Amino acid sequence: MSYTWIKLYIEVLSDAKIARLPDYLWRRAVELFLLAGKEGNDGALPPVSVMGWELRLDETKLTEHLMALSAVGVVHEAEPGKWVVTNFAKRQASMTEAERQRRYRAGKAKPQQNPHQPDTGDLSHEASQLSHEFVTEEEEEEEVDITKKSSKSPSPPPVDNKKVIEDANRMVDGILENEKRAKGKKYTLLPEIYIPYGRAFSDATGLQPSKNDMAEWINVFNDWMLAGYQCPDISRAVREIVADGEMPITRPASITWKLKDISVKKRYEQPLTPPTAPKDDSKYVLPPRRAI
Repeated sequence: MSYTWIKLYIEVLSDAKIARLPDYLWRRAVELFLLAGKEGNDGALPPVSVMGWELRLDETKLTEHLMALSAVGVVHEAEPGKWVVTNFAKRQASMTEAERQRRYRAGKAKPQQNPHQPDTGDLSHEASQLSHEFVTEEEEEEEVDITKKSSKSPSPPPVDNKKVIEDANRMVDGILENEKRAKGKKYTLLPEIYIPYGRAFSDATGLQPSKNDMAEWINVFNDWMLAGYQCPDISRAVREIVADGEMPITRPASITWKLKDISVKKRYEQPLTPPTAPKDDSKYVLPPRRAI
């Protein structure tokens, strides 16, 4: 069964072997956890070729990362080419109600430690435990329905209905002001904020919105703006779709999938450039000290 979310334990921050990993392996480890959850097969990962496509990563480089993470026990190769996230099934398994209550009581009884004060416990013992498992089992999810066990649970704070209503009214006023749309009326003109998108799409495709289509175009342009797509991306998306002959373009929504693909590609097309020194260093030089 595929997961829609997975558990990620706070204790990983205290895992010495994980903390010493470079940042890119930290990210790769979390990505592998998510892929294992998506696969839904007790931590088994998809083939390296599939993972490489999912992560937009070369298979050779990905294999090197898997080998590095296997050295610290995050993953292991069950069979040649078949990788598994170690202890994934165990760490994602649901707890019984009795176990949940036991952990909840243990957490309540555990003294709170000042986060700014160094821990004086046996760090060597903790590190040895973490070397055998990705995280320890001292912390699990502590969500429990207290109302079923006790009638003395604290009541939630009262809701400020006046503030909720004011916030809702402000939001509605902002939407109406931004989109210039009166209740019960249709759009007749493209709002100014979306004109660059409309011009870029029309120039690339030759299509123009009708009055009946205007609302749909505005909704799509709003999604593009929230996603951060740029006008040059629109022209590029149209060119690539036309060149590949993949599907006809009849409205802006027809190219949204290609814009998402271009957005992902752009993150890997831009080379990392080292910072350069400013051309004019004079303003960074301190003036000579005056004699007293």
